[in-house]
Amino acid sequence: MTPTTKKTPTPTADPTPAEHTPTPGEITLPVHLRIGDTEALIGTLTTDPERVHHDLAAFLRAAADAYDRAANDDQDAET
Repeated sequence: MTPTTKKTPTPTADPTPAEHTPTPGEITLPVHLRIGDTEALIGTLTTDPERVHHDLAAFLRAAADAYDRAANDDQDAET
């Protein structure tokens, strides 16, 4: 799963891929996660410059939730 979020005012952004074309005044950022030598693009964030901190935090929370759900599903499958 590649978490991707579009501009949203809620902190419970859905980490599912979404197509979005930025409008003038918006910015789009690729979000990479690196752990040790492993790096992955986990999605992109499109937002208004004044909301980037809030929306990036929501994006990362949604990505962490998706990771936790996947880890729990893997653990349940092993038992």
